[in-house]
Amino acid sequence: MWKFAVEYPQRISAWLLSLFLLLTAIGLAANVSADDVLNPGYTRDYVQEVLNESVNTTTLFAAHELISNGRFLKRRIYQPDTKYEMFRLPVELLLTDRSDAVRPFIKTGFGLLKVTGGATSIDGQGESDFSVTKSFTLISGAGVYIDLADGLSIAPAVTVSYTHLNNQYDFNNPFSQDVLQGQFGDFYNWNLDLLTYTPQLRVIYQAQVGPGRFRYILSVSQLFNDSFHSTSANVKINSSSGLVSNRFEYQKDMGVSLGTTALALQPFFQWGYISGKAASGLNFVNMYEVGADLIFSLKEKIAGMTEIYVGASYVSADSFEGYHVGLGAHF
Repeated sequence: MWKFAVEYPQRISAWLLSLFLLLTAIGLAANVSADDVLNPGYTRDYVQEVLNESVNTTTLFAAHELISNGRFLKRRIYQPDTKYEMFRLPVELLLTDRSDAVRPFIKTGFGLLKVTGGATSIDGQGESDFSVTKSFTLISGAGVYIDLADGLSIAPAVTVSYTHLNNQYDFNNPFSQDVLQGQFGDFYNWNLDLLTYTPQLRVIYQAQVGPGRFRYILSVSQLFNDSFHSTSANVKINSSSGLVSNRFEYQKDMGVSLGTTALALQPFFQWGYISGKAASGLNFVNMYEVGADLIFSLKEKIAGMTEIYVGASYVSADSFEGYHVGLGAHF
């Protein structure tokens, strides 16, 4: 984290730049020279870099399958914690029969994300500032499952997501009102629209192990974010993030049923490796999730659904933790 035992201009810069990280805290360098800090071009370029990291973090959570929905907390040192509230509804529809060797599909869905955080007063006078960032994401795309061998398939896909972000910032103490709002107000209280292009490749292996089915999914994705509208001339996004996830599942029939619906339990473990701007924004690269799904296998399709599942999991990373509960379906 940043240190206050440095020259006053450096203290202002470190504290100021930390506010622009809308989703989490970044460890800011304490050895930035005073000449750099007092250079408006340098300060704005650095803030732009932090904004790109923040928006990449937003799109990673709201538009990807790493976390479905739930509540999460990023713990911060010497500053208020950052809280995430999320809901995401992904839908994948097969266009052919599941028994076909080549199975094209379409993807759609939406995501909602609310992030609350703040920053304490640099001189200890007045209340902490308060920030709320909200986003709404629409997702569309297509891909194809290709069987390579018995139990082994790949699934290349491309999605395009539209995200609208809104930032609301309350300047609650004299320093932030005089310095932040007065000199850098165009970096606060803005609206932003951007598109995220995500090529993805999944490798899927499954086999019968004992009384149940084991499945491993390797997913490699790259998210490219480009803004096309902003209410602030200084808030522009053009950057990318990467994600590699490894998911292990084991599904076993429970031997009971509800009418004609068979029940199965599927514990899972997932490890995600984050790179690029989102990793800088979150200040970690590894994220872990462990949980279980209860699967209802339908004898007859309901609105095209063959399976309905409910589940819950615990998510953990460096100074970051939370849970998600979800409801989903296979078509």
